[in-house]
Amino acid sequence: MIVLVGQIAGAFVITSTVLLLMSLALGAVWVLLILFSVALFERETILTRWK
Repeated sequence: MIVLVGQIAGAFVITSTVLLLMSLALGAVWVLLILFSVALFERETILTRWK
């Protein structure tokens, strides 16, 4: 929403280059979050709790 409001207000211009950089940054954050969640996941603990 902040990006949309900034674009409409004329605070900055979103070009294809900016969109590409934003998507690459969000993709990198997504990969880091996936790696973090895989590292935290403890399958054995979950299986022993269900018994």
